[in-house]
Amino acid sequence: MNGQFPTGQNGWAVYVKRVLTLVGVALVLFLIITNPGGASSSVQNIGNILYDAAQSVSTFFTNLV
Repeated sequence: MNGQFPTGQNGWAVYVKRVLTLVGVALVLFLIITNPGGASSSVQNIGNILYDAAQSVSTFFTNLV
């Protein structure tokens, strides 16, 4: 970026996306550092949700055959 704002048609969109990404990463790090138990529970819950969803899709396709 060379210390300048990006230019062009999507220049500001790229800049805003980059800033929001950095803010999101900082927020996740903050939550992990301040409450590691809660963060691990959240990740475990997300994993369980994804596992259940994949299992449901698998069951659906199995029942189609």
